[in-house]
Amino acid sequence: MNPKLRTLVSRGSDPSFCSGANVRNMGEDNQKTNDDSLPDDRSPWDVLNEGWDNQKLENKRPRDFIEGVRYLPLRLHNLQKPSIAAVNGSAIGLGMGIALSCDIRKASTRQYSLRCLSAAAQYLQTVLAGNYQK
Repeated sequence: MNPKLRTLVSRGSDPSFCSGANVRNMGEDNQKTNDDSLPDDRSPWDVLNEGWDNQKLENKRPRDFIEGVRYLPLRLHNLQKPSIAAVNGSAIGLGMGIALSCDIRKASTRQYSLRCLSAAAQYLQTVLAGNYQK
């Protein structure tokens, strides 16, 4: 990272902040939901990372399909600089994770959708709404 960076501002192109991955190619994974509850002794990040690793081992998604961005919310969360999400439209799936991992979220008056796609992500949304800290 550039040491001259003082803050990070993430903004999407209209009409969305980040509309998530192209789920059409994810096959049966789309039809499943994860209803597992989060153990008290584990961070939501650990649970999500374990789920990603299990999917990779089971060949449920091509490795290069989302591998490059799957840790982006965690990297934003651990960033040692202030981060701002300028949410100018829908933030779905990973887009929601990106927005909620930033220190500050500012939604436009046209913003209409922060959506998660699994029970684990729904739990994470409630935790991160107050900026989850380790």
